[in-house]
Amino acid sequence: MPIKIKKKIKNKFKLGLLLAVVLFSIGIFIHQALAEKKNSFTVHALIFNKNGQLVADGSYQVRFALYKINRLKKDPYPSDADLKERIWSTNKTIEIKDGKLEATLNPPSLPYNKYYLGIRVNQDAEMIPRKAVILGGE
Repeated sequence: MPIKIKKKIKNKFKLGLLLAVVLFSIGIFIHQALAEKKNSFTVHALIFNKNGQLVADGSYQVRFALYKINRLKKDPYPSDADLKERIWSTNKTIEIKDGKLEATLNPPSLPYNKYYLGIRVNQDAEMIPRKAVILGGE
């Protein structure tokens, strides 16, 4: 076989291999993006102060956390008494207007589908009871 033909075959093989690696990488990226969206959900809540009034408009530090169990008793700030039951958490700065909190959460793929959502605003205790959420339903 002439040398030119061998080089063309070798170059086509390299190009094919590179294309396969790129397509595989794109496939992994798409799979991860879909997996993240599967568990994505939006939280809507009205936030009241200790006097039962809607909180003032402004920016608030909010911790959202998913737990394996519910909590029915108040746990003072930082509300970490059952930390070992916490599966995932994130802290976000949220703009609250007219007492309305809205946030989209994107927890990773998790081993179960039923969890309890805990919400803590600024340095207040986490709200009780937690709210049951179902993630990744088929």
